[in-house]
Amino acid sequence: MLERPKRVACMKIDEIVAALNKKLKSEDFVDDTKNGVQIEGSRKNIKTVGLAVDCGLTVLEEAKKRKVDLLITHHGLIWGGLKEITGIYYSRLKTILEGGFTLYVSHLPLDGNQTLGNAVVLAKKLGLKNLSPFLFHQGQPLGTKGLFKEPQKRESVEARLREVTGNDYFLSLPFGKKLISSVGIATGAASFGVFDAKDLDLFITGEPKQSVYHDAKDLKVNCMFGGHYRTETFGVLAVGEWLKTTFGLKTVFIDHPTGI
Repeated sequence: MLERPKRVACMKIDEIVAALNKKLKSEDFVDDTKNGVQIEGSRKNIKTVGLAVDCGLTVLEEAKKRKVDLLITHHGLIWGGLKEITGIYYSRLKTILEGGFTLYVSHLPLDGNQTLGNAVVLAKKLGLKNLSPFLFHQGQPLGTKGLFKEPQKRESVEARLREVTGNDYFLSLPFGKKLISSVGIATGAASFGVFDAKDLDLFITGEPKQSVYHDAKDLKVNCMFGGHYRTETFGVLAVGEWLKTTFGLKTVFIDHPTGI
């Protein structure tokens, strides 16, 4: 006797968007991009959700190829300075419209969310406890801080961070204590957060800036940079897992590392 094919869960796009907005607290963040739906798709019944960090043409073409109904990205198409849809922006929009999928973006909300955010997921993978919000912007957190149960050697923390990010791109500024107890995390391009980490043993972010070298050295703070892309895969993956376990939706991760 042939087995019946498994029924694929399906949700209305409005229901998913409402659930995402509520879970990620999208409307609470002041941002320079539109958090939530940026491009409305033609398909209103959602079965397959794509997750990606960026919104480049290669990612969008893959989403179209894999026939996703909804694509959730951390970096979106529309930013504060966008004034026209020409060139690469036209190509990106054209691909989205041809694919028929909705583009949903979660930028700062997915950095600072204390359940599914980039920083909190990374903190848990590193084994940090007593987690709390860190690095506030307009009243909302951009990251997470926590403590190791027992002080860790700086080299051990670095090795663990390399392991969980899976990143060849890595920079460490060993300007603080050799034993690490307290850690602040703000992923992506949040090197400015070193000032908020001045009383912590270690600050972790993704992408360094030239000025952070002297800032960290003068503040006597250890800094580790795990890569912008790699430190921001955690949030979209966590959102995908939440959608799968909560609503039974099919999810696909479109991985396109930048090496940055």
